[in-house]
Amino acid sequence: MVLHIADHPLVALVRELVPDSIQTYLIGGAIRDDLLQRPVADLDFTLSESALVYARKAANRLKAAFFPLDLERQTGRVLWSDEKGVRYKMDFALLRGSSLIEDLLKRDFTINALALNVHQPEQVLDPLGGAQDLMKRILRVCSESSLEEDPLRVLRGIRLAVLLNLQIPSSTWRLMKEAGNKLSNISAERIRDELFHTLLQDHTASAIMLLDRVGALGDTFPELTELIGVEQSAPHYLDVYQHTLRVVQNLEQIRLVLTRPPDVQWQANLISGMTSLKLGRYREDIKKYLDEEIIAERPRWGLLKLAGLYHDSGKVLTQQREPNGRIHFYGHEKVSAEQVRERMKKLAFANSEIEWVSTVVENHMRPINLAMNNESPSPRVVYRFYREVGDAGVAIGLHSLADVWGAYGQSLTADIWQQQLDIIRILFEAWWEKKREIVKPVGLLNGHELMKEFGLIPGPLVGHLLEAIREAQVSGEVIDRQQALELAQRILDQGYITSNTGE
Repeated sequence: MVLHIADHPLVALVRELVPDSIQTYLIGGAIRDDLLQRPVADLDFTLSESALVYARKAANRLKAAFFPLDLERQTGRVLWSDEKGVRYKMDFALLRGSSLIEDLLKRDFTINALALNVHQPEQVLDPLGGAQDLMKRILRVCSESSLEEDPLRVLRGIRLAVLLNLQIPSSTWRLMKEAGNKLSNISAERIRDELFHTLLQDHTASAIMLLDRVGALGDTFPELTELIGVEQSAPHYLDVYQHTLRVVQNLEQIRLVLTRPPDVQWQANLISGMTSLKLGRYREDIKKYLDEEIIAERPRWGLLKLAGLYHDSGKVLTQQREPNGRIHFYGHEKVSAEQVRERMKKLAFANSEIEWVSTVVENHMRPINLAMNNESPSPRVVYRFYREVGDAGVAIGLHSLADVWGAYGQSLTADIWQQQLDIIRILFEAWWEKKREIVKPVGLLNGHELMKEFGLIPGPLVGHLLEAIREAQVSGEVIDRQQALELAQRILDQGYITSNTGE
């Protein structure tokens, strides 16, 4: 069993810093991922003593950020990025129990109970058979009490099963179901973090289905359980729940197409090929956009997936059926936005994240409606779109593609898809190529100049005039300061002056 992680610079650093008189082990996911030849970015170290001391020493040596997480258990975290920008997380903690085997038995799954003695890295320490389980692709608990002691491990087990394509044996599944209804005892922050890891990885829809089967969906995303069996009219061919999962799958596929170099296999697919051809020029921009973090370690990509899960959650409360049988969901966007807002509050997301996701959800139909007009949106329309949604506009565009694809499925025609792509192309072009002309035009006048020129006092009228000038500037109706002043005068002549200047 060859381990490359033993030679990792960060492992070598810990080996250098910690004397061999202190038992020091690398445990868990780093060894698992190394055996699977997956990239390693998280390293968990367990020490028999002075864990926080050596965590701080490692941070000082690396000139990295250090966070004490649990003073009682001497748990600390070091966050460091190498010269290539690769981010690493190093966690240091005290050995649980009096021996390594006692520590490992207290962990969640055998594939995470692999250890490496930092000072004697010649072999993997695997008393629970985790390496064999990994080879067999089996998810097995370390002990009968593993999940009962920490029900959050149910979420982690589902995430790992989906991520690593593991089979869940009946014995483990039974324990997961028994612990799955005890998540209400876990802090919102811990549930949020585990769910966000699931949102960041591929095959999130599969994880959601497993959460439902194990009985944990009601304690994580309960609004989704209400979507099961809710019918929709054509072009939809799935109920709201299945459509939601399909949209999340489509988001993953669209991200793959628009952030990686072209692939012959998916280029041959009509939908993927057209998407790459029309929007491929924004690959680097889209990747950077989705990787950007609104809050540390929570990039937009995971938040967009969350918006995908909740974009139609309000359809349960807004369903209307006409006499002819056709079903409508008028206003479901606003209801869905409110539901995701409340759910994110309960999961302790930051206000900035809540506003961003709810903006995506509330406006997810706008590009679709623009495409139904059968004409290109004017610069003024594009300006108003971004004025109201800000940088969430790009995410709304990506989501609308996944939504249309999810609605039509196999019946999606090239013409319908082309219409949608044309709208998104115009929105993306404005954001990345014409921002100063359309999205955020350079002002020809400011508020002080308007007030001085026309004898106005501060108030809504000044903002109204500035906004009218910007819209006219975007559409090419106003190109210089003089024309801006003339437009302002025309607006004032229409009757606003008496009620807004104090005269």
